Amino acid sequence: MTAAQKKDLVRKTWAQIQREVKKVLSNNRVKEVQNVVKKFLSKAQQDYLKLMKGDLSVNIKSLKKELKTLEKMLNGLIQTEIQKAENFLLKQKKELTKFQKKLELALKKRGVRVKSTPQKRKNQSKKKTTKKSAS
Repeated sequence: MTAAQKKDLVRKTWAQIQREVKKVLSNNRVKEVQNVVKKFLSKAQQDYLKLMKGDLSVNIKSLKKELKTLEKMLNGLIQTEIQKAENFLLKQKKELTKFQKKLELALKKRGVRVKSTPQKRKNQSKKKTTKKSAS
């Protein structure tokens, strides 16, 4: 075969392939397949979004539940620490009052005059202050 014959053969086969491809593409079956594929993809996308929303709501609920339990635990810990601090302060106050009484007794024995510390009144009445509004 000569080069010119080979070129003619390639051109003929190329033209034949083009005709066949055009036939297939113009066929309604390809359009039907395209529609089916589009519908399938849109349905798959809807299903995926539905699953994501469902999973998201489940995750949010579990996170809220976990947050509530953590808040309860932290509140409990904070309350116990506050109670411990209050107890510590009360013990220290008692020790200081005992020490102050011992010190005052020791100073009295030596003959040093001691000013007594004022005791807090339990039921002190507080005066309410009101602001005068400018008219």
